[in-house]
Amino acid sequence: MIDVTKLDDQGLKNLMENHRRLGATSEPAYGAASREWNARHGGGLDLETTLAYLRKAAGERRFVSYGELAEANGAIWDKVRYPMNAHLWALVEHAHHLGWPMLSAMIVNKAHRETGGMEPETLAGFVAAAEALSYDVLDPAAFLKTQQELCFAWGQDSAAGDE
Repeated sequence: MIDVTKLDDQGLKNLMENHRRLGATSEPAYGAASREWNARHGGGLDLETTLAYLRKAAGERRFVSYGELAEANGAIWDKVRYPMNAHLWALVEHAHHLGWPMLSAMIVNKAHRETGGMEPETLAGFVAAAEALSYDVLDPAAFLKTQQELCFAWGQDSAAGDE
C-alpha cells in the first residue's frame, strides 16, 4: 500500500480523485488518504477523537453541537468553524467505508441539540454528502431521522462491544 504520509497535498488529492472516479472509495488506500488529508487540514480536529466522542453520545442517544465537538477535540469553535466541513466529510467517508451510518447526522446546531433537527442549509449539505456517497435520498427529513436512529443503534452496539 502507498504510504500516504509521504505524498504532498496534490498527491493526496490525485489519489482520492482517482479512487472516486473509479468508484473505489472502499479501498484501504482511499481511506488512508482521506484520514491523512483530515489530519493535515482538519484544523486540529482529530478523526479518532471525534469518533470516540460520537460513539459515546450515540450510546446515550443524544445529539452533539458543533461547539461540543470542537471542545471534545480540544479546539475552540471559532478556530475550527471552517475546517469543520472537511472534518465532517472525512468522518462520513470513514464511516461509510466501515459500513456505519452517516455519523454527521448526530451533529447539529446548538439550538437543535434536543430534537436533532437541522437548518435547511445544513440539511442540504447533509443530503449532498449522502448523495456523494451514493445514498438515494427521496425525503431529506426522513433520511436524516433514519440515519440518526442508525447512529444511535451503532452507539448501542459499540457500547456493548459489538462494533
